[in-house]
Amino acid sequence: MIAPTRTVACVQVVLEGAQEVLADQVAGEVALRFALTQAVLSLRDVLLIAHSRGQRLPDPEVH
Repeated sequence: MIAPTRTVACVQVVLEGAQEVLADQVAGEVALRFALTQAVLSLRDVLLIAHSRGQRLPDPEVH
């Protein structure tokens, strides 16, 4: 898995690219599918990191 700080940087690049594609009124299917695929992969990585960090946090319900 990619390091969390690198993942955030990668997600930022993907987000910017996806925004550009969405703003392009003539973007074709291939561009849209590519942007969506990259967004899904980035979200998957972010969720993996969030889940991993969540497992390491103490349970607030336990005193």
